Amino acid sequence: MLRRFLIFLIGFSIGCLIVYFSLIKGQNRNFTFWFPSDRIKEEVLVTKKEFSDSFLCGLSCLQSDTSKQNLSVLIEAYEIDFSKSLPRESPRTYLFINTTNQSSFKVKIHSDYAHFLAFDSKNCNC
Repeated sequence: MLRRFLIFLIGFSIGCLIVYFSLIKGQNRNFTFWFPSDRIKEEVLVTKKEFSDSFLCGLSCLQSDTSKQNLSVLIEAYEIDFSKSLPRESPRTYLFINTTNQSSFKVKIHSDYAHFLAFDSKNCNC
């Protein structure tokens, strides 16, 4: 009985060490592969991009440009509204919304590029 308990404790300790070193140690863990919205944002950021005139006008109202750094900050600030998105269509269309500045934009993800569509903002008349 004592031997079984000792074997159990050794296995439990090894399991705890594996969990600690793989998940807990180091605070800079990036689990973008886990949640659907994070995977979509990552996919939009790494693919080739195409911008519509409406989107560029909306960006100018926000006083932002389409550089890689500013675009990643913009996309991270928005949430994806899956109820108004079409993830099963081809190409997939996602609606990104931001409730703080009441703006939204659509992105169509094709197989080889992401097309940024209409940018709606309450503060902009594009």
